[in-house]
Amino acid sequence: MSIIGSKRGCSGAGFNKRALHVTGMRVLTSPPLGITFILYAVDSVLMKVKVRLFGDVAEMVGSKHSIELKDDSTILSLTNRIQRETGHSRGGYLGEFKVGGPDLAIMVNGKNIQLLDGLQTKLCEEDDIAIMPFVVGG
Repeated sequence: MSIIGSKRGCSGAGFNKRALHVTGMRVLTSPPLGITFILYAVDSVLMKVKVRLFGDVAEMVGSKHSIELKDDSTILSLTNRIQRETGHSRGGYLGEFKVGGPDLAIMVNGKNIQLLDGLQTKLCEEDDIAIMPFVVGG
């Protein structure tokens, strides 16, 4: 079951709606006061990110994805999820390109992850991720 809650976005710019994955619910009633409490057991908070892929990577795994991830997800967990969902069994790769390797550029909101925390870059609600191979030519 999912419910919608709000939590401060990791950019710190206001509140975003977040989906909570609820694993259990318990209702407690206090008869003398007639007050009902509903307690939720929350397994994880989910966030949605937009992923755009370009060039040969897009031909192999698709060009656009909107993906729900756990709140503590990184670029590495995102690329592993795309790899699994598109049926590619070679871990650490999107198609023939090594994630984190020299042939693949990954941008989060227009910033190269190499200037951030690399594959351990934390993702936030509504981040825009672009994944593309470097183009070489003359």
